[in-house]
Amino acid sequence: MGLALEVGMLAGMVEYQDEECAQWFNEEMARLNSFLLSFGLKEHKEPEACEVFSCSMRGYSGLHYLRRLAAHVNLRNELPGSGDDDSSDDPVLREYYRIVEKGSDDEQSKLKFDHLILHSDSEGYYLPQDFEVPLIPPESLKVAGDIVGSSLRLLRECEALAGYLKLPLSREPVSMADWSVLDQEVVDVEAEYVVEKFIWRRLYLAAKYSVQSGAAIVFC
Repeated sequence: MGLALEVGMLAGMVEYQDEECAQWFNEEMARLNSFLLSFGLKEHKEPEACEVFSCSMRGYSGLHYLRRLAAHVNLRNELPGSGDDDSSDDPVLREYYRIVEKGSDDEQSKLKFDHLILHSDSEGYYLPQDFEVPLIPPESLKVAGDIVGSSLRLLRECEALAGYLKLPLSREPVSMADWSVLDQEVVDVEAEYVVEKFIWRRLYLAAKYSVQSGAAIVFC
């Protein structure tokens, strides 16, 4: 068990005629949309027909490898060594969280990876809308994950990290062939930043496909 990503979740439910789950998802989106409207944003209209992408994310710890790297790039302007399963406790990553919680507006304005770092590592949504900072719906709405990110901003943050990890960016639309490559890729375990690159590829493709399809990224 561990974190997985899915883009096109409602479309998959409709395709397999899972009416109960589709109703649950639509009710969740209705609660979220009430918050978006109150915040001056557009409603999210999840497509009922699109190709569905899903992938695993290396348990629940893998995401923190990339978050740690992003914090070092942002706050130290340098790459750290490869991460490990204690990456969530990295002091520079903790400093990033501290700045968010207690920092001045001037300090917070320097943070560049909020949508990657300030999100649940186990559930929740990224929506294909552009908003500057992650959104926190009130607890009364019971929105999974408690924090909602922008898949457009997540895509930009992944693009910003690509050069540091020496990973290529593609201008082509995402296709299902891209998803199959994720499952077939051969990983050199001796290489540097293996897990960081593993997580980056999945987040990058998910964010890009979310923008392309209009479907939310669902952490599940």
